[in-house]
Amino acid sequence: AEGNLLLSQRLQVIKNNAKRLSRIALELMTIRNKELGKLKIKASLNNIINNIENIALSFMEQARFKNIDFNIEGTNGENIMLWYDKEKLEHILYNLLANSFKFTSREGNIKIRIQEDKIQNKIFIKVIDTGIGIPNSDLKNIFNLFYQSENGKLIGGTGIGLALTKELITLHKGTIEVNSILNKGTTFTIGLLKGKDHFTEEEINSEQFDKIPERTDLDPVNINNDETNSTTDENKKNLLVVEDNFEMLMFLEGSFTNSYNVRVVQNGQEAIDCLTDFKADIILSDVMMPIMDGISLCKTLKENQSTRHIPIILLTTKNTTSSKLEGLKYGAIEYINKPFNVKELLFKVKNILEAKKQFIEQYRSEILTSSKEIEVESPDEKFIEAILLEIENNFEDPEFRLEELAEPLHMSYSNIYRKFQSLTGKTLVDFVRSFRLQKAVPLLINYNFTIAEIAFRVGFNDPKYFSKCFKKEYEKTPKQYKQENTKY
Repeated sequence: AEGNLLLSQRLQVIKNNAKRLSRIALELMTIRNKELGKLKIKASLNNIINNIENIALSFMEQARFKNIDFNIEGTNGENIMLWYDKEKLEHILYNLLANSFKFTSREGNIKIRIQEDKIQNKIFIKVIDTGIGIPNSDLKNIFNLFYQSENGKLIGGTGIGLALTKELITLHKGTIEVNSILNKGTTFTIGLLKGKDHFTEEEINSEQFDKIPERTDLDPVNINNDETNSTTDENKKNLLVVEDNFEMLMFLEGSFTNSYNVRVVQNGQEAIDCLTDFKADIILSDVMMPIMDGISLCKTLKENQSTRHIPIILLTTKNTTSSKLEGLKYGAIEYINKPFNVKELLFKVKNILEAKKQFIEQYRSEILTSSKEIEVESPDEKFIEAILLEIENNFEDPEFRLEELAEPLHMSYSNIYRKFQSLTGKTLVDFVRSFRLQKAVPLLINYNFTIAEIAFRVGFNDPKYFSKCFKKEYEKTPKQYKQENTKY
């Protein structure tokens, strides 16, 4: 059943991407037709309420995933018949809704409001969101062909969608207006005339029909997010996927979920918020995203002591040397172009985690057998070296508290604890205990100290507890260990 679900989900991704390519091709063809004076509409009499509800179905799964309150207002169960080109209106609303979902954060609000104005003899359709808003400097230009705001550039927009939307509405003899407040939200208002007198005979489809369109997007699937799956398998590594394209996000989640604990988010800021309670072992991130892009995410994580050790793989369509260098400059460990081979990606993630595991095992061996200075190269090694230095200076003091590491390392103790465990596979408490016991070994073998004296010299204030820990670590009592290893 799980395999069938995954297959169905991947086939749906293929279908949706094919539809997306079809929409892009339609946009380009429409622009070309406009330039040639061939852009026409074929209006028919349709139930606008039914059509809008079916277009909205395409976004219900995204709304559920992002916990967005998405609804249609003003219908009151009634039917409103209106003359318009169904295909072109679907394109208009899909474009506006896609932008709203792209720029509205989790737990936001998006609504479609339908209003009938009998005085003006018009139907008004509003798409209202609580997204990031549009700066005033961009508002006057957003309907210009190929114009891109800074946020549009971040997500790899084309600068075509809104210009084409306005053109299609104009063909309907309609209007579109936008109101936006930065960091508050945006409202697009479409006004369409009732009746058909404003259309020419050539613009009216004589073979009109009102067939309800098929759903054009994902059917409901089980998604691994905070609400649907809060448990993790401790035997699996934790993978965080950061991708603003919903279908790609679900595809990556499905590809990795059998081997990893997967958490999925849709922009860099959501990733940072997620890392407060999700200890990621590796991150897969898109580059072009709204709110915070992949490069900014890399930079932010690498500047933070508690997250700089997490390896990051960037996935992008920007196949340029400069963009790759920028990603690598800010700490990405790999830069993979889209489209990618998913098997190759699976192997790369596995190999990176294996290399990290080998690094941990090497360090675990080194830091427990030697306290001399280690040649420092990477930030992770510097972090471990800083801890080693503090423990070396304080291990003899039984009153030394691990919380005291926070001040010299300029990190909170909780972050130090988590990062050290991630890098070494040991908790700080276990490591310090093993460190002290390792320091006790040469004192046992080379000197005639009593067990109590040795315990106090390496920071234990209870000789019985020291003997218990020693036996657990070396499977021999201190006395047995001394007898077996002392040379006469």
